[in-house]
Amino acid sequence: MSDLLEKTSAWGTEDDLSSKLELQGLYCEYYAPLVRFFSRKLPNDDDPEDMVQQVFFQIVEAAKHTKFTFSRNFIFIVARNALIDRLRWRKSHRVNDHDLAEENLITSQAALPDRILQGKQELDGFLDELDKLPLRCKQVFLLYRVYNMQQKDIAAHLGLSLSTVQKHMMNAMRKLQDTFKKMEES
Repeated sequence: MSDLLEKTSAWGTEDDLSSKLELQGLYCEYYAPLVRFFSRKLPNDDDPEDMVQQVFFQIVEAAKHTKFTFSRNFIFIVARNALIDRLRWRKSHRVNDHDLAEENLITSQAALPDRILQGKQELDGFLDELDKLPLRCKQVFLLYRVYNMQQKDIAAHLGLSLSTVQKHMMNAMRKLQDTFKKMEES
């Protein structure tokens, strides 16, 4: 309403004053019905109050140039024409084909800095515990887990029995699992 008042405030003659009062009365009378009209006809993402303002701006412009009694039919004809213009604009600008930015947020697959730091700390802890293992135990673990050698091949390579290789693997796994459990608890 304030925008409409600003638009009509330049009118100074008595006839203009009566037109201004008539327009203000029409605005108060037809604001709610026009909002309902536009709410039913416009897509959900369009603003019905904005369309009502547009209708009354057009009526103000018409009032400047002609002496006319504004009827309900005239107001709704202007509203219908404004609606047609808006729908044509939406179609020509392909508004329905546009994606909202919130719907298509680009997410990064990169780890967050705090997660990177945590991973580095876990790796450092793992390597420290690996260094604490006895030499043969560490060799067996690395050959099996890093180089993907079979246990029987490890036994032949290091000159150990298969049961000794299995014991070294179990000891290495137990110690490293204990380390990870301690890290999770802290």
